[in-house]
Amino acid sequence: MTIYGYSIYKISNHPFSSELGAFWSIILITEQPFAEIENTLLFVLDYCKIIKIADHDIFDVSFDRRRHITEYIEDLNEPVKNESNEMVIDNKTSDIITNLKELKNSNTSLGSKRTTTHINVEASKLDTLMYLVSELVTTKSELLLALKKNNIEKAINASEKIEKLSNLFSNNALSIRMVSLREMLNRYKRLIRDLSKQLDKSIDFEIDGEDTELDKNIIDIIGEPILHLIRNCIDHGIESPEIRKAKGKPETGIIKFSAQKNGNYVFINISDDGNGINPETIYKKALEKGLISSGKELSESEIYNLIFLPGFSTAENLTNVSGRGVGMDIVLKKIQEIRGEVKIQSEVNKGTTFTLKLQQTVSIINTLLVTSGLTVYAIPVEDIETCLLDIHDNVSDSQNNLIAFENDLIPFYLLHGYNKQEKGSIDNEKLVIINKQSKRFAIVADTIIGEFQAVIKPLGKAFSEVKYLSGASLLGDGSIALLLDTDKLWFETLKN
Repeated sequence: MTIYGYSIYKISNHPFSSELGAFWSIILITEQPFAEIENTLLFVLDYCKIIKIADHDIFDVSFDRRRHITEYIEDLNEPVKNESNEMVIDNKTSDIITNLKELKNSNTSLGSKRTTTHINVEASKLDTLMYLVSELVTTKSELLLALKKNNIEKAINASEKIEKLSNLFSNNALSIRMVSLREMLNRYKRLIRDLSKQLDKSIDFEIDGEDTELDKNIIDIIGEPILHLIRNCIDHGIESPEIRKAKGKPETGIIKFSAQKNGNYVFINISDDGNGINPETIYKKALEKGLISSGKELSESEIYNLIFLPGFSTAENLTNVSGRGVGMDIVLKKIQEIRGEVKIQSEVNKGTTFTLKLQQTVSIINTLLVTSGLTVYAIPVEDIETCLLDIHDNVSDSQNNLIAFENDLIPFYLLHGYNKQEKGSIDNEKLVIINKQSKRFAIVADTIIGEFQAVIKPLGKAFSEVKYLSGASLLGDGSIALLLDTDKLWFETLKN
């Protein structure tokens, strides 16, 4: 019987953990091999590290450690000695020592934040980066020489070239941060294999578009929500082989993961060919829990969205895996944090599809700048349907904050600038029509400045109570533009 010693320690914060910055470390002595330990900790592998540190019980005081270490090194490779009869450490032994040093350093920095944001970058992207750097250095010299000689024409040409290089640098930096979904999907293959055995189900996992790339930060955030969705598909989507056979379905169920890029967006579909979601069951459960009032009419998509409410679940009994609806509010919250969207399509006894709409990156986005008073706001361009003018009296005299647009009445939100200014008589209002997830409303602004590529920064505590702002960007003149969260602004229009 072989005894193994493992060290398991935290390397990053779990997204659902409230103990930010907390550190933990475990020494495990067991007969189980490394693969079993890894499978057991499947759901937290992204947030901890496992290192095998011994092939014996390290707490056994009678064990001859010196002899064991010597034998262990000899097993790895025959040790080489130099002329002074000193052992020369080979590569494999060096790796062991490196891991042990890493473990020691992590244990001596309790509470410190560790990062594991290593990304494999294609050599061609780095070559492009070096080329851009060389071009920037050359152009900077041209600009300085032109300014020194007071040659305005050459200075303008150099500044325009720097602007183009700036855009190329931006695109190159974002491409370097892009990571394919393949690595994340490997975890899900193992998850489906293990849970299908646990639940006595036969499930195939189909993948399409695993080479699709997303920003590393986005992949880190969506990993846990996708994990929730797949676990729900396994537990309450796919039926047992006996039930599937009785329904005339193949005994083996299918969970399909597909991803595709469309413009600046990536669409991810997680689907199963199982039970589907029954709208009547969802509606009745929502009534029982008091989440909706009796007699309220809801569309099918609105009923499906009820499963994202906190605490909502249709599961009669809790299982070790999940209940369809358990944790779905967390799924929606995490996706919305990166300005993503979640849609549900389902058919009873046919299956369910969850569609995630994600931006490739959330750090740099195209926006439209508008003003209210002396405050500048930025609105994401992809949320805007159109801009138009309307007569001031139509807005100021509006009933219930509704205005006419394309033979329909839509709500509007009047921006309030944090720095007020006296305004004269206004003939027309500037309206920005927002259309997102079939939710259409208007934002009323004083002026429309134009398009702007915004580098998004988090807001400080001063704006913590303003729920419809999601970030800020520094403008060229040093002033600040506040980024509007159109999802939350929609709910503000309903309150007015």
